[in-house]
Amino acid sequence: MPLSRRKLRPLILLAALAIFVSATVLPLSAQLQVAQLHGRVLDAQSAGVAHAAVILQDPSGHAIRRSATETDGAFRIADDAPGSYVIRVELGGTVMLTRPLVVRGSLPVELTLQTGPVVAESIVVRGDAGFNTAEHPWTLAGDVVREVGEPLPSQRVQAALASLPWHNDGSSTGGMGG
Repeated sequence: MPLSRRKLRPLILLAALAIFVSATVLPLSAQLQVAQLHGRVLDAQSAGVAHAAVILQDPSGHAIRRSATETDGAFRIADDAPGSYVIRVELGGTVMLTRPLVVRGSLPVELTLQTGPVVAESIVVRGDAGFNTAEHPWTLAGDVVREVGEPLPSQRVQAALASLPWHNDGSSTGGMGG
């Protein structure tokens, strides 16, 4: 029983649409270019840093992908689309390196991430709250110290005020007498 022209027309249109979609969508998905990042994380002495986290972040700081370094510091992060990123290296919760990175195409990107010395500071105050009373309050005090030989900004202001003539003679007339 042959199909009538009227019934055959929707089937032909459906087949043409299927061919059109497969001819346009499949090549678009095949054109998605992704890169692979690989390289090594090195310390200040150029030795590999083992078990560090290498984090690929978008420019606003959201983690996109992450990898852990091998014992020789080697890492690999796959399937990275072209764009601007930040690459971050952490070890034991301490940020060792943060660097901007631009991926331009689908070619492999090889990185050598040299970290410098890292200073991680923390202050831990321990005590028994039962001993801290209104009659015997505790106070935590200290000084801010810089390793350079210049005073802190607040000390510069105090030194400038102390050098004014009226500061030393006790008068309120600006040391002008009268």
